Formats: sequence, C-alpha cells, structure tokens
Amino acid sequence: FFGAEPEVYIMDNEASTDLNTTMKLTDLKYQLVPPHQHRRNAAEKAIRTFKNHFIAGICSVDPKFPITEWDRIVSQSLITLNLLRNARTNPKLSSYAYLNGVFGFNKTSLAPPETKLFLHEKPKNRGSCSPHGTERWYIGPSLERYRCVKSFLPNTYSERDCNTVDFFPKKIVFPSVSTDDYLCHCLRDILSILKYPPPSTIQCLQAGDITLTIIQQIADILYHHAPDKREKILHHPLSQRSF
Repeated sequence: FFGAEPEVYIMDNEASTDLNTTMKLTDLKYQLVPPHQHRRNAAEKAIRTFKNHFIAGICSVDPKFPITEWDRIVSQSLITLNLLRNARTNPKLSSYAYLNGVFGFNKTSLAPPETKLFLHEKPKNRGSCSPHGTERWYIGPSLERYRCVKSFLPNTYSERDCNTVDFFPKKIVFPSVSTDDYLCHCLRDILSILKYPPPSTIQCLQAGDITLTIIQQIADILYHHAPDKREKILHHPLSQRSF
C-alpha cells in the first residue's frame, strides 16, 4: 500500500486463533496489545479520534434537523478530519493531501454540517407563481461538480447537488465588525503609515496595516460588514478612509 509494506502488525488482544496461526504460517510478524489498553492500537485510537470529531459535528447541527439522518454527514466528517490531521509519513502534508492531493477550497465549498439553506430553483424547474427557493439541509460538498454542495430534502429523502444557495446558520453566527474594531483599525493604520511611509505609487486607501486591510477587503466581498455602523465611522474625525 503506497509502496510501503508493514514490518509488524499490531492487532487487538481479541484476535482469533485462526488469524494468529495464519500469521505464523505466512511468516508475518505481529504483536498483540496488552489487555484493556486500546491506546496501544493505532486503529483503536483512530476510531476514537473520528468519533470525537463526528460527535462535535453532530453537536453543531441545527436543532430542527432530523438527527436520524446523521449518516449523511459522514463523508464531510472524513474530509474535515483528514484536513486537520498531518500525515504520518510526511507531517508537512495533511492526511487528505497525502491520500487524495491538495483540497481545492476555491472549487469545493465547505460549510458547517446540517446547516439550513435555501436552494434557488431554476425557472424551468418551478411554476410561474411558485416560490423561487426550497428549504433544504446542507450535508456536504459535491466533489464531482464545481462550487456545488449536496443538500438533503427530508420530505422526499432525496439528495441534490446545487450551486445557488443561501445559508441560514443557527448556532454559528457570522462574524461582524464593531465600532471599536473600526477605530482600532484606523489607529493602527495611522501608526503604520507614520512608521513606514508608503511610496507615492500606492493608493492612499491601500496604505496602512496590510493584514487588516486584506481582512477588511475579504469582509466586504463576503458582505459580512455592517453598513449602518460603517457610515458612522466614516464621519469620525480620526477616520476618513473608505472601508
């Protein structure tokens, strides 16, 4: 497997006699873990790690989601767990990258499991006076299609790949920017400009703290800013820059 043959097999203490006999006849080295010591077995430890990760995902689902459909988010749990863990043979790569290659976040969308969403129905799939959206549940990414997600409809127990959706999270709130955050951003920009004067070729709105400026641009793209608060900040004497 992947060009590496195991030198020794670590097996559970409850391995059958037939299995032990077969291992001896084929000259395969094996070891049995001590009784009641599951942490010595890598497979048992991996099972416990996955269970903890999966339970954490179940605890974050929408309260109205039918919990009996928990098996539909197993695929995403495997993806997210392998993205978080490093590969043993190459710690610089994630387990997912080692097994499947680099995960393309730009083409494959991820969201919290079992989040309520509204699917935009295309004109040819709905009546002229029918609603333009259908309430569904997010169950994972669609790896076969570009920027699509898999949704679940409890009424028909059907899954569907969709690309135009709007999420409505219940437990995980989208981050927002407060008035104090805007003021701190302005003050840090002023200090950065005074300490490192930008060249004349850079636009004035791009000067200042680079990290905060990039974060603000991302927030504007994702529509996670607060327009009413921003208008108040723009009139503040300490801030005359555009967010």
